[in-house]
Amino acid sequence: MKILAIHADYVEYQAKKKAFKGAEEIESKDAVRVEECLVIFTAVEKSDEENKDGIIERYLSEIKKIAEQVNAVKIVLYPYAHLSSKLSNPSFGQSVMQEAQKILSSDKNFEVYRAPFGWYKSFNVSCKGHPLSELSREFGVDDSVAEGKDLTKEHKDEKFVFSKNAASEIQKVALTTGLVLAKAMSELYPESQVADVGFYHDQAFVDFSGVKLKQKNFRKISEKMKEII
Repeated sequence: MKILAIHADYVEYQAKKKAFKGAEEIESKDAVRVEECLVIFTAVEKSDEENKDGIIERYLSEIKKIAEQVNAVKIVLYPYAHLSSKLSNPSFGQSVMQEAQKILSSDKNFEVYRAPFGWYKSFNVSCKGHPLSELSREFGVDDSVAEGKDLTKEHKDEKFVFSKNAASEIQKVALTTGLVLAKAMSELYPESQVADVGFYHDQAFVDFSGVKLKQKNFRKISEKMKEII
């Protein structure tokens, strides 16, 4: 599965016509507008068909982590086939999106919307533009948490050094920026913890847990990063 999460001032979308015969039926083609939201552009992939429950569990886990980071309550699940060239069967992808919406809607902390699956849609999205407003993720069945399995592992801090050919210059700059962000967060919010650091193409990402951020926090974080640099 591949997702692109956009923390948005608003997203507005409107179903135009079915992209294939088996697309889900919808009650209305009226435009839908959701303000102050987290938009999750989603591509369900062929490999996800091996473990439906597992991929839904991981999908929801990633959404909740990102929502916590940006303090988002409104979640918009938006099927977006253009993120992948290895898409799942349409009926499988549709069922994943529907079940994810149902499960997430049962969490009283969120207000959940879902754009129709299998439709051509027009849309506008206004990205907030702060450091965590655009995040991409790629994960699969092998990454999902297996029920009943003890996944606890010992963590040991080790010195980190770029090897000569380990990363491109763009990746080095991106990851260095991510590490500066991590240091800024640790100084400003000691309760925060780095949950994950990695690459998606040439973009580095840093996931944090244990802290909820609001729009006003991002300028403070940006200023702290400049101090560190």
